[in-house]
Amino acid sequence: MAGHRAPLPINSLATAKVVVVGEAPGAAGRADLPLYPLPPGCAGHRLFKMTALPNMRTYLTLLFRANLLSYNPGPNWPKREAHIAAMAMLPFLRERQVVLLGRKVARAFGVGQYSFMEWNNYRDLCDVAVLPHPSGRNLWYQDGGNLYLAGQFWTALLD
Repeated sequence: MAGHRAPLPINSLATAKVVVVGEAPGAAGRADLPLYPLPPGCAGHRLFKMTALPNMRTYLTLLFRANLLSYNPGPNWPKREAHIAAMAMLPFLRERQVVLLGRKVARAFGVGQYSFMEWNNYRDLCDVAVLPHPSGRNLWYQDGGNLYLAGQFWTALLD
């Protein structure tokens, strides 16, 4: 995060409208700043842009952002560890709207067959939707129609 001001210290379940769960910090990311919107080009920045929220403070206030893993596992995704982390999050998800970013995260929660951007009740605990991970390598978002649909999903959710 060199060259950027100190991060806005907002990531509170008390102020959040939505819980967003990602995989892990990016290669240059920080475990204590999951899906943070800086630097430009990172997954958090792409997510911030998709939400069309007016500024970063609003993004950081309305979305509680968490990663399943506190470190970047590289190409070897630890399924069991991710599942244990997902189950440990469950008490914090009660009666919330939860967006799972990517199929790896969805599988860690035991969600395998949900369609993207479709709300489903999860274990009578919370409402869950799955979106593709906002990684720059994700081809799904390279289709302008999909990017538009994702933007519409976030607009409807955060209005």
